[in-house]
Amino acid sequence: MIASGDDWVPPTWAVPPASALELQVEKEGKPAEVVSLSRFAATVFGRNTEGVKCGAVTLNHDSISRRHAVIVHDMQQRTHVMDLGSRHGTRVDGKLLAPRKYCELRHGSSITFGASTRAYRLQPARSAKADEPRRPLGAPPPPPSSKAGGDEPAQIDLTALRRLGPAARAKLSVAEQRALQALSTLDDDDDPMAGYVDEFDEFDGAGGERGEA
Repeated sequence: MIASGDDWVPPTWAVPPASALELQVEKEGKPAEVVSLSRFAATVFGRNTEGVKCGAVTLNHDSISRRHAVIVHDMQQRTHVMDLGSRHGTRVDGKLLAPRKYCELRHGSSITFGASTRAYRLQPARSAKADEPRRPLGAPPPPPSSKAGGDEPAQIDLTALRRLGPAARAKLSVAEQRALQALSTLDDDDDPMAGYVDEFDEFDGAGGERGEA
């Protein structure tokens, strides 16, 4: 049996998401703010969230209940929303949820609480690094940046070096040529960097108390 809104506590299977997530808040179809979901296994939404034993977002609208709804992440990296028996309900993509029953969310799912016109759209957290251009795998590494004093050595991409053709190898710096020579003594099966592809880093957004309309 699931407890009422005021008594709700995170279930034992709830865990913080492995990949950073956030809610893009939209007012009349336009982005208004961002709510992070990355720090906690669960986040409660309501008019009075004081004392909750997880993350909390306060919603200031007359139609919002004290403990209105909750978003929970599970061990299979799924994200769910549940209405905590609110008076005016919770909707996902316009569909009214049954109270006290979990509904799985997808990236792009839009949540609305009560009669508030604000929509909360689930999405991966934006990263400052995601906006930076990434060099295609196998392309020649960029020239090392020069720093005053030359105290910090430039990093060398070993994976990219291994994939260069003869013409590109002839244009390498002395340090890169030495690294390539060292790689040539290893078999492909012994190279721990073979086939390695970096993943994007992701960072949290910020939440807080917010007015509703």
